Amino acid sequence: MADRQALTDEDWTGGFHELALIWPDHDDARLTRATAALWSATGFTGDRPAGADFHVRGTAPLPSGPIFSGVYQTRLDDSDRLVFYIPLTALERSGAAVDPWLADIGAQVHEVAPIRVGLIGWEVDDVVPAPLAVAAAPEERPVGFLLPDRSRVGLRYYPATE
Repeated sequence: MADRQALTDEDWTGGFHELALIWPDHDDARLTRATAALWSATGFTGDRPAGADFHVRGTAPLPSGPIFSGVYQTRLDDSDRLVFYIPLTALERSGAAVDPWLADIGAQVHEVAPIRVGLIGWEVDDVVPAPLAVAAAPEERPVGFLLPDRSRVGLRYYPATE
């Protein structure tokens, strides 16, 4: 956030732009590796959590300056999820285009903890209610998708089309 001396509470408003990484089963060791990789890839500053479910707020560095961000991990009946998010108001103030950066972060996490699917966009849990059912990125996408690429090692990023 260029030319700003401090982040404010208002920066936490407006909903959240997210990178959600999803695995179809439960694995504590994988989540530990994934969380460490996410912290490293984002430069996130926040307390390091312990346990399967957590929610931590902190900041992450962007070229325009630090930006509020958060990380949460949750275990659902059918999946483990690790989510990095940036409040929309803070993101708009920064002027940064973060989707390619978030896709790169997802790829870095995938190297140590291969994901089933990743989602990038505004409040992605509300947009894609059954992400584990996704076999391929749809033609029309309200959010970006990260999917394992069987033709090469790694992930393929499919940007949002809407």
